Amino acid sequence: MNYGYFNIKTSFIFIVNSMRFSMGLSNRLVNGVVVIDIIEKCAGTLVPLEEAENFIHSVLNLYNKTAGKISFDLSSKPFLNSSGLGQLIMAKDKLMDKGIDLVLINPTERVRSLLDMVGIADFFHIVDKETDLS
Repeated sequence: MNYGYFNIKTSFIFIVNSMRFSMGLSNRLVNGVVVIDIIEKCAGTLVPLEEAENFIHSVLNLYNKTAGKISFDLSSKPFLNSSGLGQLIMAKDKLMDKGIDLVLINPTERVRSLLDMVGIADFFHIVDKETDLS
């Protein structure tokens, strides 16, 4: 598996102005912010564990091409387990290293409680709806 800047695992399919991942994630541009829908296909995680590193590289590629912020719509994610929480923290950390802001859109009450419980809620910019993005 090659993690070079432009080498992306072939399971990812890119479409101009919209990206659809093999694991069912898609994106759109809202108010100049890339919104990535995180759906409940992978119980407890953002993406399958074996796709996590490729997912982050793909998200970084999106930023370079389209927008100044990246957001994850977590409204369809009923919970995160420890692996999902780790993926979220890894995404935030990698984006922060590049000076990119990560915004969480409408995380469920259970996900918000988890972020509060582990003391990292303030680490994330959280909005209640897409229209709050700027």
